[in-house]
Amino acid sequence: MFKRLLKILSIGVLSISLAGCQKDSIIDLIHADTEKMKISEEVFSDDAYKPYVVGEVLFMPYMRHAGFEKDEEGNDYTNFTLKLAAYKQQDNMNTILINSIKIVGTKDVNFEEITKDLALPLEFTADEELPSIQLSDNVLFEKINGNKNLNLTDNSMITVVINVSVTADTETITKDLTYEFNTKIRTYSVQR
Repeated sequence: MFKRLLKILSIGVLSISLAGCQKDSIIDLIHADTEKMKISEEVFSDDAYKPYVVGEVLFMPYMRHAGFEKDEEGNDYTNFTLKLAAYKQQDNMNTILINSIKIVGTKDVNFEEITKDLALPLEFTADEELPSIQLSDNVLFEKINGNKNLNLTDNSMITVVINVSVTADTETITKDLTYEFNTKIRTYSVQR
């Protein structure tokens, strides 16, 4: 009898706690290829990384949440910061310049194209986890969407084109690197 009462009471408590749970979602913008790449000395010779390497320097842009705001209708939306991580081997003395950047809303997104000349030289420091590699981490745009809701869906896509120049001795290689950022939705339970 006592066990049965305990079971009923447990089911009641569980039902009440689940009734207070709601689902909420966070939308991230990711570049599927570079998101899963592991940094090591092999990245500079691996064919999978080749589209993102210029002059033995690996370029990996990424988006991070930059806070929340409200649109005209009072809906919450996320601002995104565009950052760039660049990697080169410790003995690589090449100089790197980010010439310009172009961001385009490619699919199912409320976004006005951004084109900006940067002329940003990259400075590198030793990577604490991999002493044979140098790292440069820079903010390219604080808020890519300014004060506008991107109205992201699970099919949204934003294209980022970064024009870079890598100079080794007297030779300079200039190249456009293109990255397609797609949405990734994380759902979690919220108790209220």
